[in-house]
Amino acid sequence: MNFNPTGTIVSLPLYRDNVEALGPYVVKDESCFRCGISCHKNVYDEVIEEKNGKLKSKPDKYRAKLDFEPLNLLSSNIGIFDIDQACILVELVDEMGMDSISIGTTLSYAMEYNRRHPDNKVADGMSYGDFQATHDVIEKIGTGQMELLGQGVMRMSNELGDTGYAMHSKGMEYPAYLPQTNPGYPWALAGGHMSMRTYLLLLYERETNIDYWVEAITKRGLAILRDDFTGVCKFAALQDDQMAEAIRVLSGLDVTAETLQQIIRRTFLRGYRLEKLQGFTDADYVMPAEAHEEYPQIELPYFNTREFFEELKPRVMARFDEMLKEEGLAAIPS
Repeated sequence: MNFNPTGTIVSLPLYRDNVEALGPYVVKDESCFRCGISCHKNVYDEVIEEKNGKLKSKPDKYRAKLDFEPLNLLSSNIGIFDIDQACILVELVDEMGMDSISIGTTLSYAMEYNRRHPDNKVADGMSYGDFQATHDVIEKIGTGQMELLGQGVMRMSNELGDTGYAMHSKGMEYPAYLPQTNPGYPWALAGGHMSMRTYLLLLYERETNIDYWVEAITKRGLAILRDDFTGVCKFAALQDDQMAEAIRVLSGLDVTAETLQQIIRRTFLRGYRLEKLQGFTDADYVMPAEAHEEYPQIELPYFNTREFFEELKPRVMARFDEMLKEEGLAAIPS
């Protein structure tokens, strides 16, 4: 919990097959308006109706829209393994207009802080697995009654003076992909997984050398930005040549894969340059200390050590600074 996997089967009740089998719930694959990719896993209470002498399961009351981040960060990562309670918390956060990544990671930090500081608890003493206390704290955050947590993980951990397990980079809370496996997080611009596509590389490719990760962060990781400036769904997984052809067909613009790759590069670099203009320095591109520790329950190669990151970081920063010069974006107004 708080990005520290239990290494047990305690999360199994939250798996879709078990939710549907144990009931009483119906899970439907649904989509945004006119999108053919049904990425929403919407949960409904189940009602059994008899028709023509047969019993049929049907969805009844809508409960929550579950996707990867809400289900992980508002349930298992805070010690809640009951699907009914998870649906209530996810729907509450949605209805209050809050971001599940930011609030979920903030909640888990507060719970971990309370575990480590039993004589100086915050957030009404909230602890892992305490559904009612968590529900009450979410309501207080959303209505401005809990300023400490309302600031987010970075400011809260700085104020409390305990930052080693505050799971963020540059004040941006981590999504539900383990930071122990992803040294690319500090260079994400907006959403650790939506603007730096390095979060699953270790799982799929198992590469752990410095050269690989420098290239992954400064080149391959940027590719996911294309879908933001074109508006295509990220789950479509279109190749650049396919995206260029789609743009040509829809707009008549003469776009090539190479054009898109240059736009991707310049889009990232403008964001990176903006960070510098806002006062970010090399010292801001870091990860929490405990993200560099070894966790035996994570069944992937352990490589993101402090020493690894200290060698990786200056090479990544130097490459991005070089790219700024290559694109004529290096001048930073004083």
